[in-house]
Amino acid sequence: MGLLAAVALAFGASGCGTSASDAEFELTVTNFNHIDASESAVLHWFLDEVEERSEGRVEFERYDQEQLCSGAETTECVRDGRADIGATIPSYKPGEFEISEIMNMPFQSQNAEAVGQAYAKLLESNEEVASEGESMGLKQLWVTSTDVSIFGATEPIEGIDGLANMRSRSAGEGMTYALEAIGASPVNTTASEMYEAMQNGVIDVWFNLISGGSDYNLFEVSEHWRTTGFGTYINVIQVINQETWDSLPDDIQQIFNETVTDLNAGAGYDVLAETMQEQCDKVIDAGTLESWETWDDSATDEWENALGDTVVEEWKSNVEGKVDDPDALREEFLTYLEEAEASSDFVSPAIGCSERV
Repeated sequence: MGLLAAVALAFGASGCGTSASDAEFELTVTNFNHIDASESAVLHWFLDEVEERSEGRVEFERYDQEQLCSGAETTECVRDGRADIGATIPSYKPGEFEISEIMNMPFQSQNAEAVGQAYAKLLESNEEVASEGESMGLKQLWVTSTDVSIFGATEPIEGIDGLANMRSRSAGEGMTYALEAIGASPVNTTASEMYEAMQNGVIDVWFNLISGGSDYNLFEVSEHWRTTGFGTYINVIQVINQETWDSLPDDIQQIFNETVTDLNAGAGYDVLAETMQEQCDKVIDAGTLESWETWDDSATDEWENALGDTVVEEWKSNVEGKVDDPDALREEFLTYLEEAEASSDFVSPAIGCSERV
């Protein structure tokens, strides 16, 4: 826990005049994302809101872009107290938060807001989902779904045959299986390594988001971008140290929870879309892209058929012992997703941006 928080609690416990209603808390936040990333914008919206709603009783010491802890060590960083809150993704640490991978099934949805809202309902209603992370001393605050996957290469690639035998940057188990299903060779690299990997021929194709393409200047090393219909494919989990959370008074916890509710209801995805629009402008203004096309539905269908049920079955295997009935949980999630898609007006920023090239 941050020093100010510890001091405030110590005074309160000793009866020196600090009560739950006026104690102050300084919490340390580690964020692996690029400072300009849309995911960072959502995180900082949340932090700003909590500071404002708490009238300054909560302050955050913020470390972006792996300044404090790397993405791969975020959970350890939050668990051991170097940070109180951290952003992590399951693909950086396989075996952690495997239930949440239900959000990331290939070809499942093109609507990041709906995916995030569906999972938020699971967090609220399902104890198996909500308790994931407890064994690591962590509590999930919220989980953000990101926009649809796109890829970039130095030559146009119009279908799955073009990706065969390509060394393709992969992020997440679902994408790895999907690439293997069409004969591509997945290469696990972090987002910050993609530019150099393209430059040095370590990978032939990068898969990421428009935010990654913009933040890491991938338009300089890949002139042809494609949207494939793969859909949303990765999530960002915001976790808090469980002891830190338990030490916060009820009114501060309520501020956190109310802010999370507003984020999931749409405010967070408004920030996501607004930031991605700025990133789109950067990509377009660079003037280096020669093409950005969307694959025909037939190409997407061919890829989906090649993959089959592999990812779903692997997820069910991974959550065995954590979830009593994986099939029932997936059906519950898909029901929430269908409902959220019907009411959401979120439009993929990447799809909209591609139409400008």
